[in-house]
Amino acid sequence: MELSTGEISRIKTLENGTQVSTPLTIQIISNIQPFGNQTGGALRYRCMASDGEQSIVMVLPMHLTPLVDEQKICRFTVLKIVRYNFTKKARPNEAPMAFIIVSEAEIVGTATEKLGNPEKSGAGAPAQQSYQPPQQSFQQAPAQQQPQQQQSYQPPQSFQQQPQQQQSYGNSSFMSRVADTKPNVYGGGMAPVHTGSAPILHPIKDLNPYHSRWTIRARVTQKTAIKSWNKPNSQGRLFSVNLLDDSGEIRATAFTQQVDRLFPMLEAGKVYYISNAQVKMARQQFSTLNNQYELTFDDSTIVEQCQETTGVPQEQYEFVPLANLM
Repeated sequence: MELSTGEISRIKTLENGTQVSTPLTIQIISNIQPFGNQTGGALRYRCMASDGEQSIVMVLPMHLTPLVDEQKICRFTVLKIVRYNFTKKARPNEAPMAFIIVSEAEIVGTATEKLGNPEKSGAGAPAQQSYQPPQQSFQQAPAQQQPQQQQSYQPPQSFQQQPQQQQSYGNSSFMSRVADTKPNVYGGGMAPVHTGSAPILHPIKDLNPYHSRWTIRARVTQKTAIKSWNKPNSQGRLFSVNLLDDSGEIRATAFTQQVDRLFPMLEAGKVYYISNAQVKMARQQFSTLNNQYELTFDDSTIVEQCQETTGVPQEQYEFVPLANLM
């Protein structure tokens, strides 16, 4: 089995939050460890992975969790990573720790030993340091300076968006209010990019708490009324919306001050660009959507109506056998 030798070294030069869709073949070289909510919530696994020369922390996608539990994915398993996000976590007085969050992967096979001779600690990704995911979404990290010459990765066609007419709320356009981040040469950055056209979009199904810079284009399929609560320790108001794109659905909730700002703006059936909301584990008792995460709108959240609705579905249905309803 042949690994993508030298790729991890190039990956570590990417800008924080970069999404990559170029296939990467790497080997798991450590024991696979669980993290996340292990008391009934979502459980994911992490490990060290190698390209034969360097190693990096890798967070496995949810759909591979059963294969890890069944030992079909274990130490020395070789995976073909189809799509992933590169992230750097800042550490006091140390170089940032680098890791990749995998969205799609396939099993190539399992070797009997470690392939190649990877360094025990690559730049920014010490093998001895255990990565602990944050309880909340990352703060936006400063953009990392890019090398002047790099091989270009091309993003998936589904992420290439055409210029679209936009409606402005307030005194500035959506494009001038999203994060002012320059595109990187790999073409897959998750940050909104000011190019004079529509932002680079991120599919709903790939949203996760480990990135704070993204933009989605989604239709509001359901909107609740404003609800109030009054408890001894707190009081306030909230409302929720269900958001849909061609990759999936996610629930988003606005609290207190955000209710006044966003309730008049969001209308059922209309399509919006949305950026800078908090991504958290979903509270399944309040949501029936097939998504492990949910959004919380805050002061930094940007919402802009999108006039071009082509490609954004009206509804999403999950069909089940009739026998299951009996």
